[in-house]
Order: sequence, then C-alpha cells, then structure tokens
Amino acid sequence: MRIHLSKYDGERLRFVGVVTRHGSKKKGYKDLTLPTLLLSPVETLSGEFVADHLWMNVTKHLQDARVGDTVEFDARVGMYEKGYKGKRNGINKPISKDYRLERPTKIVLHKNITD
Repeated sequence: MRIHLSKYDGERLRFVGVVTRHGSKKKGYKDLTLPTLLLSPVETLSGEFVADHLWMNVTKHLQDARVGDTVEFDARVGMYEKGYKGKRNGINKPISKDYRLERPTKIVLHKNITD
C-alpha cells in the first residue's frame, strides 16, 4: 500500500518521477495495446517520497521520454480497491484499499543530458 499518499487523499499536488522503464498494457476486448512508462521513485515537488513506483500512460507530452528522463506533473491522489472481485473458486486475492495518482495534467518532460 502507498501509505505516504494516503495523507493527501483527494488533494491535487505537483509530483516528480524518473523514467526507469517502458512498457505496455492491454485495453479493451480488441487487443488494443497502449504504451506506458514506469516512474520510480515518485516524490512531491518539495522532495517528499510518496511512492516507490508508478505506471503512467504515454501521452503526447511523453512520446519522446527515455530512461533517465524526469517527468513533472500535477495529479489528484485518489483511493481505489484492488484484489479479485470475481466468484471463481481457488483464487484468494482479498480486496484491499490503495492509493494512486489520477488525472495527470501540466506534464513537463525534463530530458536527461548525459552526452
């Protein structure tokens, strides 16, 4: 659980994270694949640690993001339930509450210049 985010539930803040990996996720029943980025770690703009990692959808602002770049954005902290909510036998994933960053806006990509 992202305990550090729980104290900001419902608030909109500025966050910063470093791109550590590219990925993708499936969406919908037609096998639509959407690109994602892994940000790790994630901190507030003042430097307070809030999450060890966060997956973010690649938007037009992040199309040129590479590993090592820094992403700065505003987002709202929100609670969600995770775990298995179905009725199949043999699956034991109890439902728990966790926190996420929702509706990112004002995204700024800071390129890592190492050359």
